[in-house]
Amino acid sequence: MKRTILIACMLAGITSVAIAQDASPLEGSALQSLSYAGFIRAINDGVVKEVQLDYGGLIMGKIIIGEKAHYFTTRRPKNAGEDVLLLELMEEKGVDVTHVKPSSMQNMIALSMLAFMVMMIPGVFILLIMIWTKVKRIEQYQFDNAR
Repeated sequence: MKRTILIACMLAGITSVAIAQDASPLEGSALQSLSYAGFIRAINDGVVKEVQLDYGGLIMGKIIIGEKAHYFTTRRPKNAGEDVLLLELMEEKGVDVTHVKPSSMQNMIALSMLAFMVMMIPGVFILLIMIWTKVKRIEQYQFDNAR
């Protein structure tokens, strides 16, 4: 049991280090939520300067108003149309676009599920062995009493 807890703690530590190294530079700043329509309006107004597109649909970016930078997040709706149109609009307006890996939260959830499944494997084997030994005892009992 102590060994399992130690392995789980080590996996959690490795996961947090991997996520910290994979974090986006925009994630560390104060992020404000922005609607997708507001995001498109901001692009058309020419205030969006850089955008990070996550393959999962998360959009993070930087808006410059005057001399002050503001950071935002929004999520691309599934029915928002083709990515090509959005990319063309951003290119036309001079937005610096970067594609990034799925967000750290998605990575953390996937790694947590993997760690949970890895920890469950020994438990499943122990349960199967217990059931098998119980069945064998019942068979032996029935065999002995049949005589």
